[in-house]
Amino acid sequence: VNCRESSFDNDSPRLLCSKLHRLPLEESGEVYTDHLHAVAKSAYDKLQEMTPRILKGQLSQWQCLPDEIWLYTFNFLSHCDLKNLMMASRYFNRLANDQTLWRYITVKPKYSMTDISLATIAHHQPLSLAMVKCQGNNLSLDGLKYFFKETQGRLKELNICGCSQGSLMGSVVMSVASQFCQQLTHIDASFCHLSDEAFVAMSNCTETLESVCLNGFQSMKDASLLILLKKHGQSLRTLELYACFSLTASAFHTIGEQCTNLRRLCLGSCNKLTDSAVIDLSVNLGQIEEFDLRGVKNLTNDCIQKIVRNCPCIRTLVLANCNQISNSALTEIATYLKTTLRSLDVCGCNSVSDNGVINRSEE
Repeated sequence: VNCRESSFDNDSPRLLCSKLHRLPLEESGEVYTDHLHAVAKSAYDKLQEMTPRILKGQLSQWQCLPDEIWLYTFNFLSHCDLKNLMMASRYFNRLANDQTLWRYITVKPKYSMTDISLATIAHHQPLSLAMVKCQGNNLSLDGLKYFFKETQGRLKELNICGCSQGSLMGSVVMSVASQFCQQLTHIDASFCHLSDEAFVAMSNCTETLESVCLNGFQSMKDASLLILLKKHGQSLRTLELYACFSLTASAFHTIGEQCTNLRRLCLGSCNKLTDSAVIDLSVNLGQIEEFDLRGVKNLTNDCIQKIVRNCPCIRTLVLANCNQISNSALTEIATYLKTTLRSLDVCGCNSVSDNGVINRSEE
Protein backbone atom coordinates (compact mmCIF):
# COMPACT_ATOMS: atom_id res chain seq x y z
CA VAL A 1 0.00 0.00 0.00
CA ASN A 2 1.37 3.40 -0.99
CA CYS A 3 -0.07 6.20 1.15
CA ARG A 4 2.81 8.69 1.07
CA GLU A 5 2.21 12.39 0.69
CA SER A 6 1.46 13.55 -2.81
CA SER A 7 4.38 14.69 -4.93
CA PHE A 8 5.21 14.94 -8.60
CA ASP A 9 7.25 11.76 -8.51
CA ASN A 10 4.53 9.71 -6.82
CA ASP A 11 1.95 10.68 -9.41
CA SER A 12 4.28 10.99 -12.35
CA PRO A 13 3.16 9.58 -15.71
CA ARG A 14 6.71 8.32 -16.10
CA LEU A 15 5.83 5.51 -13.71
CA LEU A 16 3.41 4.22 -16.33
CA CYS A 17 6.29 3.55 -18.71
CA SER A 18 8.31 1.27 -16.43
CA LYS A 19 7.49 -1.78 -18.54
CA LEU A 20 9.69 -1.58 -21.62
CA HIS A 21 8.52 -4.89 -23.06
CA ARG A 22 5.01 -6.26 -22.54
CA LEU A 23 5.21 -8.94 -25.22
CA PRO A 24 5.13 -12.39 -23.55
CA LEU A 25 8.09 -14.71 -24.02
CA GLU A 26 7.66 -17.14 -26.91
CA GLU A 27 9.36 -20.19 -25.45
CA SER A 28 7.63 -22.46 -22.98
CA GLY A 29 10.02 -22.88 -20.06
CA GLU A 30 9.29 -26.59 -19.53
CA VAL A 31 9.60 -27.54 -23.19
CA TYR A 32 12.81 -25.56 -23.61
CA THR A 33 14.33 -27.11 -20.47
CA ASP A 34 13.53 -30.61 -21.69
CA HIS A 35 15.19 -29.77 -24.99
CA LEU A 36 18.32 -28.57 -23.17
CA HIS A 37 18.49 -31.81 -21.20
CA ALA A 38 18.53 -33.78 -24.46
CA VAL A 39 21.21 -31.48 -25.88
CA ALA A 40 23.32 -31.85 -22.74
CA LYS A 41 23.16 -35.65 -23.02
CA SER A 42 24.30 -35.43 -26.65
CA ALA A 43 27.15 -33.08 -25.64
CA TYR A 44 28.29 -35.48 -22.93
CA ASP A 45 28.39 -38.35 -25.42
CA LYS A 46 30.43 -36.21 -27.81
CA LEU A 47 32.82 -35.25 -25.00
CA GLN A 48 33.38 -38.89 -24.16
CA GLU A 49 34.11 -39.66 -27.80
CA MET A 50 36.57 -36.79 -28.18
CA THR A 51 38.39 -37.29 -24.85
CA PRO A 52 41.46 -38.95 -26.41
CA ARG A 53 41.99 -35.99 -28.77
CA ILE A 54 41.42 -33.51 -25.91
CA LEU A 55 44.07 -35.26 -23.78
CA LYS A 56 46.54 -35.02 -26.66
CA GLY A 57 45.89 -31.27 -26.96
CA GLN A 58 44.38 -31.62 -30.42
CA LEU A 59 40.99 -30.25 -29.39
CA SER A 60 39.53 -27.96 -26.70
CA GLN A 61 36.86 -29.46 -24.49
CA TRP A 62 34.79 -26.30 -25.00
CA GLN A 63 34.47 -27.17 -28.68
CA CYS A 64 32.40 -30.15 -27.68
CA LEU A 65 29.62 -27.98 -26.33
CA PRO A 66 26.69 -27.71 -28.77
CA ASP A 67 25.34 -24.33 -29.90
CA GLU A 68 22.25 -24.69 -27.73
CA ILE A 69 24.30 -24.74 -24.51
CA TRP A 70 26.25 -21.66 -25.55
CA LEU A 71 23.07 -19.83 -26.57
CA TYR A 72 21.44 -20.64 -23.25
CA THR A 73 24.50 -19.23 -21.46
CA PHE A 74 24.62 -16.13 -23.68
CA ASN A 75 20.98 -15.41 -22.80
CA PHE A 76 22.21 -14.11 -19.45
CA LEU A 77 24.45 -11.49 -21.10
CA SER A 78 23.52 -7.94 -22.00
CA HIS A 79 23.53 -6.84 -25.63
CA CYS A 80 26.65 -4.80 -24.84
CA ASP A 81 28.41 -7.97 -23.66
CA LEU A 82 27.23 -9.83 -26.76
CA LYS A 83 28.81 -7.14 -28.98
CA ASN A 84 32.14 -7.63 -27.18
CA LEU A 85 31.77 -11.38 -27.48
CA MET A 86 31.42 -11.11 -31.25
CA MET A 87 35.07 -9.95 -31.41
CA ALA A 88 36.42 -12.94 -29.47
CA SER A 89 36.29 -15.47 -32.32
CA ARG A 90 34.41 -16.34 -35.49
CA TYR A 91 32.60 -19.10 -33.64
CA PHE A 92 31.37 -16.73 -30.93
CA ASN A 93 30.58 -14.09 -33.55
CA ARG A 94 28.20 -16.50 -35.25
CA LEU A 95 26.57 -17.52 -31.97
CA ALA A 96 26.26 -13.99 -30.58
CA ASN A 97 24.41 -12.94 -33.73
CA ASP A 98 21.76 -15.63 -33.30
CA GLN A 99 18.24 -14.19 -33.54
CA THR A 100 17.10 -15.83 -30.31
CA LEU A 101 19.44 -13.51 -28.37
CA TRP A 102 18.06 -10.36 -29.98
CA ARG A 103 14.30 -10.88 -29.76
CA TYR A 104 13.89 -8.12 -27.15
CA ILE A 105 16.05 -5.06 -27.82
CA THR A 106 16.15 -2.00 -25.56
CA VAL A 107 17.96 1.15 -26.70
CA LYS A 108 19.34 3.23 -23.84
CA PRO A 109 17.38 6.45 -23.10
CA LYS A 110 18.39 9.66 -24.89
CA TYR A 111 20.43 7.72 -27.45
CA SER A 112 20.65 9.55 -30.75
CA MET A 113 19.40 7.08 -33.36
CA THR A 114 20.91 7.10 -36.86
CA ASP A 115 20.15 5.23 -40.07
CA ILE A 116 23.11 2.92 -39.35
CA SER A 117 22.10 2.12 -35.76
CA LEU A 118 18.51 1.36 -36.79
CA ALA A 119 19.71 -0.76 -39.73
CA THR A 120 21.91 -2.73 -37.32
CA ILE A 121 18.88 -3.42 -35.14
CA ALA A 122 16.91 -4.48 -38.21
CA HIS A 123 19.66 -6.98 -39.04
CA HIS A 124 18.89 -8.80 -35.77
CA GLN A 125 15.18 -9.09 -36.63
CA PRO A 126 13.77 -8.31 -33.14
CA LEU A 127 10.32 -9.29 -31.96
CA SER A 128 10.20 -6.31 -29.61
CA LEU A 129 11.97 -2.95 -29.79
CA ALA A 130 11.94 -0.30 -27.04
CA MET A 131 13.36 3.13 -27.89
CA VAL A 132 12.23 5.08 -24.82
CA LYS A 133 13.11 8.80 -24.89
CA CYS A 134 15.48 8.33 -27.82
CA GLN A 135 16.39 11.18 -30.17
CA GLY A 136 15.72 11.13 -33.90
CA ASN A 137 17.34 14.31 -35.20
CA ASN A 138 20.05 12.28 -36.97
CA LEU A 139 17.62 9.69 -38.36
CA SER A 140 16.23 10.07 -41.86
CA LEU A 141 12.80 9.08 -43.09
CA ASP A 142 14.44 6.60 -45.46
CA GLY A 143 16.26 5.00 -42.53
CA LEU A 144 12.97 4.60 -40.68
CA LYS A 145 11.29 3.08 -43.74
CA TYR A 146 14.18 0.67 -44.22
CA PHE A 147 13.86 -0.57 -40.63
CA PHE A 148 10.13 -1.28 -40.81
CA LYS A 149 10.45 -2.84 -44.25
CA GLU A 150 13.17 -5.22 -43.05
CA THR A 151 11.31 -6.21 -39.87
CA GLN A 152 7.79 -6.49 -41.29
CA GLY A 153 6.22 -9.82 -40.44
CA ARG A 154 8.66 -10.24 -37.53
CA LEU A 155 8.28 -7.16 -35.29
CA LYS A 156 5.39 -7.57 -32.84
CA GLU A 157 6.04 -4.85 -30.27
CA LEU A 158 7.14 -1.22 -30.65
CA ASN A 159 7.74 1.14 -27.72
CA ILE A 160 8.58 4.76 -28.61
CA CYS A 161 7.49 6.33 -25.32
CA GLY A 162 8.95 9.82 -24.92
CA CYS A 163 10.47 10.01 -28.41
CA SER A 164 9.60 13.46 -29.70
CA GLN A 165 12.42 14.70 -31.90
CA GLY A 166 13.05 14.49 -35.63
CA SER A 167 12.01 11.29 -37.38
CA LEU A 168 11.20 9.61 -34.05
CA MET A 169 8.17 11.80 -33.40
CA GLY A 170 5.13 9.63 -32.81
CA SER A 171 3.20 10.90 -35.81
CA VAL A 172 6.12 10.13 -38.15
CA VAL A 173 6.92 6.68 -36.71
CA MET A 174 3.29 5.52 -36.70
CA SER A 175 2.68 6.79 -40.25
CA VAL A 176 5.66 4.86 -41.59
CA ALA A 177 5.02 1.75 -39.48
CA SER A 178 1.43 1.59 -40.74
CA GLN A 179 2.77 0.91 -44.24
CA PHE A 180 4.61 -2.26 -43.25
CA CYS A 181 3.78 -3.59 -39.76
CA GLN A 182 0.48 -5.45 -39.94
CA GLN A 183 1.76 -8.00 -37.40
CA LEU A 184 2.28 -5.54 -34.52
CA THR A 185 0.36 -6.59 -31.41
CA HIS A 186 1.84 -4.28 -28.74
CA ILE A 187 2.27 -0.50 -29.20
CA ASP A 188 3.42 2.13 -26.72
CA ALA A 189 3.25 5.61 -28.25
CA SER A 190 3.03 7.56 -24.98
CA PHE A 191 4.22 11.18 -24.73
CA CYS A 192 5.61 11.25 -28.27
CA HIS A 193 3.62 13.92 -30.16
CA LEU A 194 1.23 11.51 -31.84
CA SER A 195 -1.42 12.74 -34.27
CA ASP A 196 -4.95 11.41 -34.82
CA GLU A 197 -4.24 10.69 -38.47
CA ALA A 198 -1.15 8.58 -37.74
CA PHE A 199 -2.87 6.72 -34.91
CA VAL A 200 -5.90 5.88 -37.06
CA ALA A 201 -3.61 4.65 -39.85
CA MET A 202 -1.86 2.35 -37.36
CA SER A 203 -5.17 1.07 -35.98
CA ASN A 204 -6.44 0.24 -39.46
CA CYS A 205 -3.17 -1.35 -40.54
CA THR A 206 -2.67 -3.85 -37.71
CA GLU A 207 -4.50 -7.18 -37.68
CA THR A 208 -4.77 -7.78 -33.91
CA LEU A 209 -3.71 -5.43 -31.13
CA GLU A 210 -3.37 -6.73 -27.58
CA SER A 211 -1.69 -3.79 -25.82
CA VAL A 212 -2.01 -0.08 -26.66
CA CYS A 213 -0.49 2.69 -24.51
CA LEU A 214 -1.29 6.27 -25.51
CA ASN A 215 -0.51 8.15 -22.31
CA GLY A 216 -0.19 11.89 -22.82
CA PHE A 217 -2.06 11.89 -26.15
CA GLN A 218 -3.87 15.05 -25.09
CA SER A 219 -5.46 15.93 -28.42
CA MET A 220 -6.89 12.47 -29.22
CA LYS A 221 -10.48 12.71 -30.38
CA ASP A 222 -13.27 10.29 -29.51
CA ALA A 223 -13.59 9.28 -33.16
CA SER A 224 -9.96 8.12 -33.31
CA LEU A 225 -10.30 5.96 -30.20
CA LEU A 226 -13.58 4.48 -31.43
CA ILE A 227 -11.85 3.22 -34.59
CA LEU A 228 -9.33 1.37 -32.41
CA LEU A 229 -11.98 -0.04 -30.09
CA LYS A 230 -14.34 -1.28 -32.79
CA LYS A 231 -11.59 -3.18 -34.59
CA HIS A 232 -9.43 -4.38 -31.68
CA GLY A 233 -11.65 -4.07 -28.60
CA GLN A 234 -12.08 -7.80 -28.01
CA SER A 235 -8.38 -8.58 -28.43
CA LEU A 236 -7.13 -5.75 -26.20
CA ARG A 237 -5.70 -6.81 -22.85
CA THR A 238 -3.94 -3.53 -21.97
CA LEU A 239 -5.19 0.01 -22.65
CA GLU A 240 -3.48 3.08 -21.17
CA LEU A 241 -4.95 6.55 -21.74
CA TYR A 242 -3.37 8.67 -19.01
CA ALA A 243 -3.93 12.41 -19.50
CA CYS A 244 -5.98 12.02 -22.68
CA PHE A 245 -7.82 15.22 -21.81
CA SER A 246 -10.02 15.45 -24.92
CA LEU A 247 -11.85 12.14 -24.47
CA THR A 248 -15.51 12.43 -23.46
CA ALA A 249 -18.13 10.21 -21.80
CA SER A 250 -18.94 8.61 -25.16
CA ALA A 251 -15.42 7.22 -25.49
CA PHE A 252 -15.40 5.81 -21.95
CA HIS A 253 -18.78 4.17 -22.55
CA THR A 254 -17.46 2.49 -25.69
CA ILE A 255 -14.45 1.13 -23.80
CA GLY A 256 -16.85 -0.74 -21.53
CA GLU A 257 -18.88 -2.04 -24.46
CA GLN A 258 -16.02 -3.16 -26.69
CA CYS A 259 -13.15 -4.09 -24.33
CA THR A 260 -14.65 -6.76 -22.10
CA ASN A 261 -11.40 -8.77 -21.99
CA LEU A 262 -9.18 -6.02 -20.58
CA ARG A 263 -6.68 -6.97 -17.88
CA ARG A 264 -5.11 -3.52 -17.44
CA LEU A 265 -6.81 -0.15 -17.87
CA CYS A 266 -5.39 3.30 -17.11
CA LEU A 267 -7.66 6.36 -17.26
CA GLY A 268 -5.67 8.55 -14.90
CA SER A 269 -6.12 12.33 -15.18
CA CYS A 270 -8.80 12.08 -17.87
CA ASN A 271 -10.56 15.31 -16.91
CA LYS A 272 -13.91 14.44 -18.45
CA LEU A 273 -14.19 11.07 -16.72
CA THR A 274 -17.12 11.31 -14.30
CA ASP A 275 -18.10 9.24 -11.29
CA SER A 276 -21.10 7.74 -13.10
CA ALA A 277 -19.02 6.95 -16.20
CA VAL A 278 -16.55 4.92 -14.10
CA ILE A 279 -19.42 3.00 -12.49
CA ASP A 280 -20.96 2.17 -15.89
CA LEU A 281 -17.55 1.18 -17.20
CA SER A 282 -16.80 -1.15 -14.28
CA VAL A 283 -19.89 -3.26 -15.02
CA ASN A 284 -18.12 -4.69 -18.09
CA LEU A 285 -14.65 -5.06 -16.55
CA GLY A 286 -15.11 -8.33 -14.69
CA GLN A 287 -11.67 -9.59 -15.73
CA ILE A 288 -9.70 -6.42 -14.99
CA GLU A 289 -6.59 -6.97 -12.84
CA GLU A 290 -4.95 -3.53 -12.89
CA PHE A 291 -7.09 -0.39 -12.70
CA ASP A 292 -5.34 3.00 -12.67
CA LEU A 293 -7.53 6.01 -11.87
CA ARG A 294 -4.91 8.37 -10.47
CA GLY A 295 -5.84 12.02 -10.50
CA VAL A 296 -9.53 11.48 -11.36
CA LYS A 297 -10.95 14.23 -9.16
CA ASN A 298 -14.61 13.17 -9.43
CA LEU A 299 -14.21 9.71 -7.90
CA THR A 300 -16.31 9.20 -4.77
CA ASN A 301 -16.58 6.49 -2.13
CA ASP A 302 -19.78 5.27 -3.78
CA CYS A 303 -17.91 4.79 -7.04
CA ILE A 304 -15.20 2.74 -5.34
CA GLN A 305 -17.88 0.60 -3.74
CA LYS A 306 -19.30 -0.22 -7.18
CA ILE A 307 -15.84 -0.85 -8.71
CA VAL A 308 -14.74 -3.41 -6.12
CA ARG A 309 -18.06 -5.27 -6.40
CA ASN A 310 -18.10 -5.31 -10.21
CA CYS A 311 -14.37 -6.10 -10.61
CA PRO A 312 -13.49 -8.92 -8.19
CA CYS A 313 -10.18 -9.80 -9.90
CA ILE A 314 -8.37 -6.50 -9.23
CA ARG A 315 -4.78 -7.02 -8.06
CA THR A 316 -3.54 -3.43 -8.47
CA LEU A 317 -5.70 -0.37 -7.79
CA VAL A 318 -4.28 3.14 -8.19
CA LEU A 319 -6.30 5.98 -6.63
CA ALA A 320 -3.51 8.50 -6.09
CA ASN A 321 -4.71 12.12 -5.71
CA CYS A 322 -8.38 11.17 -5.79
CA ASN A 323 -9.27 13.74 -3.17
CA GLN A 324 -12.83 12.61 -2.44
CA ILE A 325 -11.77 9.10 -1.38
CA SER A 326 -11.91 8.49 2.37
CA ASN A 327 -11.47 5.67 4.90
CA SER A 328 -14.89 4.21 4.12
CA ALA A 329 -13.69 3.43 0.59
CA LEU A 330 -10.80 1.48 2.10
CA THR A 331 -13.30 -0.60 4.06
CA GLU A 332 -15.05 -1.58 0.83
CA ILE A 333 -11.74 -2.40 -0.83
CA ALA A 334 -10.60 -4.55 2.09
CA THR A 335 -13.93 -6.39 2.15
CA TYR A 336 -14.41 -7.20 -1.54
CA LEU A 337 -10.80 -7.48 -2.73
CA LYS A 338 -9.46 -9.25 0.32
CA THR A 339 -8.15 -12.31 -1.54
CA THR A 340 -6.97 -10.67 -4.76
CA LEU A 341 -5.57 -7.19 -4.04
CA ARG A 342 -1.76 -6.95 -3.96
CA SER A 343 -1.14 -3.23 -4.44
CA LEU A 344 -3.15 -0.15 -3.46
CA ASP A 345 -1.97 3.42 -4.10
CA VAL A 346 -3.79 6.16 -2.18
CA CYS A 347 -1.02 8.75 -2.00
CA GLY A 348 -2.41 12.28 -2.10
CA CYS A 349 -5.86 11.20 -0.90
CA ASN A 350 -6.14 13.78 1.87
CA SER A 351 -9.23 12.22 3.47
CA VAL A 352 -7.49 8.87 3.94
CA SER A 353 -5.80 8.72 7.33
CA ASP A 354 -2.87 6.65 8.52
CA ASN A 355 -5.13 4.84 10.96
CA GLY A 356 -7.58 4.07 8.18
CA VAL A 357 -4.84 2.41 6.13
CA ILE A 358 -3.46 0.52 9.15
CA ASN A 359 -6.88 -0.76 10.22
CA ARG A 360 -7.78 -1.96 6.74
CA SER A 361 -4.40 -3.67 6.22
CA GLU A 362 -4.97 -5.71 9.39
CA GLU A 363 -8.37 -7.01 8.30
